[in-house]
Amino acid sequence: EIIPADATSVEELENLFSKSQEVLGGKIDFVLHSIGMSPNIRKGRSYGDLNYDWFQKSLDVSALSFHKMMHVAEKQDALSEWG
Repeated sequence: EIIPADATSVEELENLFSKSQEVLGGKIDFVLHSIGMSPNIRKGRSYGDLNYDWFQKSLDVSALSFHKMMHVAEKQDALSEWG
């Protein structure tokens, strides 16, 4: 089963962890965070001409989403002991 979630949305991550535990029948053994995105690069903007709103989105998707994911997992006690 595929459970879609926006990695920048705490609400969607909460739903992801809840449903995953329901579908899998218990805690999660491990998570993989492999997300990277840069609208500036996709749109051909040079380093000296960054769009800072896009740069902020890059940080949210590429870095802050990891903390959000781990925060939700810890809050829900969703990871196995050695996960």
